[in-house]
Amino acid sequence: GIIRTYMQTQGVRNPYDMLASIPIDLRTSQSQSLQMGTHFCYGDITLPTNTEGTIPRLWEIKHQMDDLKNSADPVILHTNQWLLTNMLPECLHRWIIRCLWNKTSVLISNLPAPTTMLTVASHKVKNIIYWQPPPDHVTLSLSFITYTDQVYMSVIVDKAVIPEPKILTSLFIYEVN
Repeated sequence: GIIRTYMQTQGVRNPYDMLASIPIDLRTSQSQSLQMGTHFCYGDITLPTNTEGTIPRLWEIKHQMDDLKNSADPVILHTNQWLLTNMLPECLHRWIIRCLWNKTSVLISNLPAPTTMLTVASHKVKNIIYWQPPPDHVTLSLSFITYTDQVYMSVIVDKAVIPEPKILTSLFIYEVN
């Protein structure tokens, strides 16, 4: 919704749907204990920026996410990336990954954090923010984290394409309300 509204404020009346990459967690353990390491791959979904209305957009994304998570695609993508990384020379591996990223306009990530306040050296951690660093070809990266029942959003943009990223955060608050 924020991307749609931003594009409309920039004069694009009916924005095209955009391709977004999202990290998909491949861990099978549902344990509550802290686990280190990464076991994920990126999957692509189409952001329905051409769809009118918040609820229809949410349902469309939910259906796409359910289809993606219930398919074999994430495991196949993860295996292929592992093979590319471990069997090809680095320059060739990077070139192939760059070709795949060239199709993506937006990187969106969500990280769940503890629902209770953490402490470090007896000091309460009031909020947590993180950024998903985008590849150099991706124009917009939106990162969300939920901590103590609060949602925090960080934005990384290519200023040549989106010169006023603060507008996106204002639009996010509007969309949530």
